[in-house]
Amino acid sequence: MWISEKMKFGGGSAPVRAETGTVSIGGASVAVLTESEKRSLTLASPAGFSSGLRLGDRVLLLTTDEGEAIVAGVIAQRDGGVPEQVKIAGSSCTITGGSCTINADGSISITGGQIGLNGTVRIEGSLYVNGEKYEPNGGVL
Repeated sequence: MWISEKMKFGGGSAPVRAETGTVSIGGASVAVLTESEKRSLTLASPAGFSSGLRLGDRVLLLTTDEGEAIVAGVIAQRDGGVPEQVKIAGSSCTITGGSCTINADGSISITGGQIGLNGTVRIEGSLYVNGEKYEPNGGVL
């Protein structure tokens, strides 16, 4: 049964090869060094995400049975991640040099050297500036 299912879905071909490597050329045309350098690689990412690789990044490289090499992702750095928490960070992103953490309790933490907000900004609830509750006009409306 298992063999027939594997053959039915084209699984009878050679398995995908997985290895780790180091980015030797970053940017739009990525190259990764494993036992040899592979150039002009495809970079896989979740839908809606766009990023580039930096020189020296450690990556997971998959090679299909047709010989196509695909960078599946960057080997994550252990930085105290918490289950059910998402952290987005980069040296150059909308939050320049910072990070955005979406916590399991629904709170969001944004840190960075400079944070730009464009368009309409709506704040519902209390606003704190440098740890102090902000009350325009001293709280008098």
